[in-house]
Amino acid sequence: MPKTTPDIRREAFVQAGIALFTERRYGDVSVRDVLDAVGVRTASPSVFYYYFKDKQSLYRTCIETVASSYVEALEQAFDVDDPLDRQIRAAYKIMADSMARTQGALGAGQPSQPFLLEARERVTQRCASLIEKLLIRENPDMPQHEARTTALFLAGGMGQVMWSWQASHPEGADDSSLNGTMRTLEALTDAFTPHLH
Repeated sequence: MPKTTPDIRREAFVQAGIALFTERRYGDVSVRDVLDAVGVRTASPSVFYYYFKDKQSLYRTCIETVASSYVEALEQAFDVDDPLDRQIRAAYKIMADSMARTQGALGAGQPSQPFLLEARERVTQRCASLIEKLLIRENPDMPQHEARTTALFLAGGMGQVMWSWQASHPEGADDSSLNGTMRTLEALTDAFTPHLH
């Protein structure tokens, strides 16, 4: 690996970790595998430990990186002063674009992978927090527990639909099936959002 800044090199370890943890179970990935994937085959493991406390630290960083790649754009969509249904539609569009961009890259078709399930759980929790804030902003009198439960329902359902689509469509699937999934989510939003006011 050419000489790089510490941030760039750390990011290389994270990207290598994501690729490895996506295709293998945690116990089947060694620090040496990560070093090899980064291209520092002859380096001592101390190079890895300069950036990460241990393999678990890398694993957690990889999960957060995958979750962030989905959630950061959603944060921007929910940070505008539009009606609830319009913001949820914007979130669907962002998720669809993200899925189309990453299709196959995150192990689509392998929903039993623990890494992917943990990343999905982080995305769901972070999306639920965003939706909860939106619900409370839209409905200031909504009790906190009701906002949280509704947000978890919306984020979990939305995530399950997206996950199922991604797992059932190999890389290169046509956009019409994703567009159909988006239309279904929008119809469900139309049916559900009037009950939130």
